[in-house]
Amino acid sequence: MNKNDGIRVNVKHIVEEGLPITGNLPPSIFDIGESDRLDSPNPLAYDLVASLTAHDILVRGTLRTTLRCRCDRCLRYFDHLVENSDVCLFYEEVTDDFLDLTEDVREEILLGFPQKCLCVPDCRGLCPECGHNLNVRHCHCPAPVGAPSAFDKLDGLDL
Repeated sequence: MNKNDGIRVNVKHIVEEGLPITGNLPPSIFDIGESDRLDSPNPLAYDLVASLTAHDILVRGTLRTTLRCRCDRCLRYFDHLVENSDVCLFYEEVTDDFLDLTEDVREEILLGFPQKCLCVPDCRGLCPECGHNLNVRHCHCPAPVGAPSAFDKLDGLDL
């Protein structure tokens, strides 16, 4: 990432009504590495307001980006909007003239990245026998026989 690709705020420019901070950071800000499961081809859009409170600074606003994800169940690619509309960053006793928000903003949006990528919440996945996408069509494969449960023996207990 280029040094100019960050969010640096001149503290002296923050007025009583607050200082609007808007723009985009390049996708390289995420630094998530190459993966066929999750990609970040889109910039991070930010719409923030910095306010002064004595020697402290409060930054509030919204962050958003769109990720390119691969469904963990059916392996289909889809776009996933990640948005944090409740960003709240607090900086105590700021004495420098400039405040760099880049790393804190990056962390805020990374917390919203999906842990499990699903194209739809009730994705049916792939058939374990023939590999067809069960969201598109049903297959005629026999239902898989599951292994016996460890709790099956408990059903026979006479309590």
